[in-house]
Amino acid sequence: ACDKFISERRRFRQELDSIPYLKVYESEANYFLCEVKGSYSSHDLAVLLLKKYNILIKDCSTKKVFNGRNYIRLAVRGREDNQRLINALKAVQKYL
Repeated sequence: ACDKFISERRRFRQELDSIPYLKVYESEANYFLCEVKGSYSSHDLAVLLLKKYNILIKDCSTKKVFNGRNYIRLAVRGREDNQRLINALKAVQKYL
């Protein structure tokens, strides 16, 4: 089970790295912290994903440690859920 998770985590990271408006930070946890670099804020991206794709992500911009900068947290889940999120993140590029 651990090997399967590690493999999926690696694949998910590679997919996230291919999204130009995200800067993905390395993590040993079961999530990735990403800086949103497009014209939308992290809040706008979170709302868009929820309304259009029914996907909930964590908007971290309100956390004091980030000083109002645009960060999101994306949980590593199963392959199907991860791919659904990747597809949505790629699709919303046209809105950013």
